[in-house]
Amino acid sequence: MDNFEDLADRLEVYARQWKIEFTSKKIETPSSILAFGVLAESRWPAVLKLIKPRSDEQKAGRWLEYHAGRGAVNLFKMDEGALLLEQVIPGTELVELVRAGKDGEATRQICRVIELLCGGFKGGVANPEGFKSVEDWGKAFTRNSRTILTAKIPVELLDRAESLYHELCESQGPRRLLHGDLHHYNVLLDANQGWRAIDPKGVIGEMAYETGAMLRNPDESPEFYADPRTLKSRVRIICQSLGLEEKRVLGWCFAQAILSVIWSIEDWGVEVEIGSTLRLAETSFNLLQGL
Repeated sequence: MDNFEDLADRLEVYARQWKIEFTSKKIETPSSILAFGVLAESRWPAVLKLIKPRSDEQKAGRWLEYHAGRGAVNLFKMDEGALLLEQVIPGTELVELVRAGKDGEATRQICRVIELLCGGFKGGVANPEGFKSVEDWGKAFTRNSRTILTAKIPVELLDRAESLYHELCESQGPRRLLHGDLHHYNVLLDANQGWRAIDPKGVIGEMAYETGAMLRNPDESPEFYADPRTLKSRVRIICQSLGLEEKRVLGWCFAQAILSVIWSIEDWGVEVEIGSTLRLAETSFNLLQGL
């Protein structure tokens, strides 16, 4: 693919190449630009997504190709840094269920998406090459200055999270190609296919790992997701829906929460986000102690 400095120019290039007619809004996010329209020949609703060079979604096209619409949005075409996707209609975000007081239903729907993405409960699914593993992601615990980390993270939580993360990695069950960031804003409603995942990062790990992101979201409501009653309820639904062990789900929740804080520190994240995630880490840590 040629290098276009101006993303707007790239939109026009792909619109001609893939025969797309833009009909409505264009959206820019920290990781990409989205342009909504229809395929000229079939009039099928579509989205052209241009992934920014430093985005952590560089392998999203391969991930979507691998899952082939099972639990995820359909991929029509892809090129380096460009994806032509089926438009999810109406495209309601799953977070709306939480806002409506239906968190239990939202949790069950994410579990259903996880079940589809993981291909069922029995027998591992062959994993494609080129994706990072959860072990790779865990290297953030050791690549950063301990002084910098402990300035934000209580020492006990940091040490326990690092140890538990590695313990969980070593004892994983069947590994699959996971979404890696499956939460309430990355699951949209399709009128015909139900709830479907978007914006994958792609990581190889066990099914239980996939539950971590949902447990620290919606990020707009930390007082809700960090509450012990909410966390207990969500973990119970997850374990019942996916046949997972409570201790393992809570363990990943805790270890990933601290890992998420480390990533925020690396990205110069705002204090309020770090504080919210630390509250969830403390809640899950305390619940783990009671098991």
